[in-house]
Amino acid sequence: MSKKPWEPIDWGLPTTRPDLKRRESTRISASRVYDWGNRIAWLLVALIAPFLLYAAIVADPSARLAAQEQRRQEVERENAAFCEKYGMPAGTAQHDRCAADLMEIRAREDERTAAEVRDLF
Repeated sequence: MSKKPWEPIDWGLPTTRPDLKRRESTRISASRVYDWGNRIAWLLVALIAPFLLYAAIVADPSARLAAQEQRRQEVERENAAFCEKYGMPAGTAQHDRCAADLMEIRAREDERTAAEVRDLF
């Protein structure tokens, strides 16, 4: 019986050690890890997608309105502080004219900023 060159030589020794055999049975194959990773990724997508839809449809407009209201209140406080700083007490006609002038100044500044941004693109 002639031995082919690609066949291993049988030395009469055990082919595997018992402790290695046990480890091999508990070893997780790469394909199983990939399969579970893929399942977990799809599960995360399924859980995150409704949240993103909620944020885009429901939360975004209400957050924008809340931010606009907060900005309006901040501007009113700044106007009142500025006008009172220069001797125009709140509730007087002078104070109201001062606040209206400041609002016009802010509106023109916003228009200039928007025009500069448009010119950049």
